[in-house]
Amino acid sequence: MQENIPESFKYYDNSLKKYKKYYKNNNKLKLFVDFIDDVPIFELKNDDKVLMKGDYNFIGIFGKKENINYFRWGWDILYITSASNKKDQITSYMKNEDIPINKDMLNINNTYYIKKIINYIFDLKINLNNSKETFFYRDMKNIFLHYMIEIQSPIFMELILAMTLHITKSDLIWKVYDEKDNYIRYYLLRNVKEL
Repeated sequence: MQENIPESFKYYDNSLKKYKKYYKNNNKLKLFVDFIDDVPIFELKNDDKVLMKGDYNFIGIFGKKENINYFRWGWDILYITSASNKKDQITSYMKNEDIPINKDMLNINNTYYIKKIINYIFDLKINLNNSKETFFYRDMKNIFLHYMIEIQSPIFMELILAMTLHITKSDLIWKVYDEKDNYIRYYLLRNVKEL
């Protein structure tokens, strides 16, 4: 069962290599998200030129609160896509402020891949007589089934991303830095078409 970790890192590394040219220019590229017929779609652009498109899922955010680094799963965050400007936003829900929400803007499909991950964890077959498998299973449940996780090292965050990418068989993970609120949003990008 622990072989899932090296398999996940291998899958993640292959993705990083395949899309290396985009990751190098991350600060110049902009991710735009929208919905068409309830399907979440994205475009990755350099100025007005579309470089890549496909569908996406919001994974969650990485931030710092009271000197503690944390990752908060997207299924616990009220996530809105504004069709008017095709720009996503994490709502003020995290700051305990109320904002008006148009129900057409609410991302109801944001839990699809998270459900795949949760089902993956629940479907793991473990040998209860094997302490390594038992501890691994407990760790996986703690990581993937709690809405917020303390991140004590960068490799732990990479493990979460690698396993998420591998379990969902997505193409790549995209980071969006929010300098204003000082956190990083993570997205799974799937069915990617490079243009």
